[in-house]
Amino acid sequence: MRISLTTYLILFTSLILVGQQELQFTQFTAAPLLFNTAYAGNDNYTSIVARHREQWTGLDGGPMSQSIMVNFPKIFNRIGIGATVNRSSIGVSEQNEVAGMYAYKLQMRNVVASVGMRISYRQFVNDFSSGKLLAINGFELDPAINRTRYSLNLFNVGVGFYINNDKFYFGADIPRMGRSNIDFESGDIVSTEVRHLTAIAGLYFSLNDKWDYSPHVLLKLAENSPYDLDIQNIFKYQDQISLGLNIRTGGSQKSVVESISSIVGFQYSKAWFISLAYDFTATQLREYESGSFEILLRYNLVKDNSPKIIHSPRHY
Repeated sequence: MRISLTTYLILFTSLILVGQQELQFTQFTAAPLLFNTAYAGNDNYTSIVARHREQWTGLDGGPMSQSIMVNFPKIFNRIGIGATVNRSSIGVSEQNEVAGMYAYKLQMRNVVASVGMRISYRQFVNDFSSGKLLAINGFELDPAINRTRYSLNLFNVGVGFYINNDKFYFGADIPRMGRSNIDFESGDIVSTEVRHLTAIAGLYFSLNDKWDYSPHVLLKLAENSPYDLDIQNIFKYQDQISLGLNIRTGGSQKSVVESISSIVGFQYSKAWFISLAYDFTATQLREYESGSFEILLRYNLVKDNSPKIIHSPRHY
């Protein structure tokens, strides 16, 4: 992304700038561990999820993120363990995160209640030596930007809870409790990693012997920032084909809706699931980009309990 130095300085020398610092992801129903710590261990098998998102395609240097999530089955029917690895980038900035999740589960009548804790390590990088950054009159005429690569490492702790049965689920999560300083140089604190709250909920309905329907919501709140709300409807045909529509609010003052997304998923077998999503931008930003694209691949290590077929070794 070619950014003029004047524009860069206007953006980053404002007295106060606020905004969400968490990953944006449309297919949150297929990867709950990314948004809720207490979901760890909620499945009866090990699952591995890989995802890739390109936001605002066609806009050079636009946001891009990747994740790998591993969710292990419950231990002693009470303890859940999971882990995530995330990477995100925009322009000359990059964030890398490794997080481990622990959840304790308790059966309460007809629901399972879980509380969880997350420990995360994050690395922030601003690479001002990158060729993506451009000064119109040359960097040698303006010493405001030191052409070097800055790096900052942080640890933090988060908490969450999750309640579910086969008809509904609800959960809330604060991925980082501490408000960390994310300035790259010593001095007055200008940039901070603020607290976020993520809440998810959903219902499950069987329409007939072939079709299932599930509505979902994802609410994201950050200190001193507008909220984001995703409303998602998923129709599933014979547990194999998933068709979804997602509406995201929080775009701009001129548009209540930020994007409308289509989702298509295919359960290839008990083990493999692949899903694609495309976001159609509803704000004025659509004049400069071509929407956002996501792909998700999930592998479930499920046991095959089908009867074994033994072939006769005799030859005729």
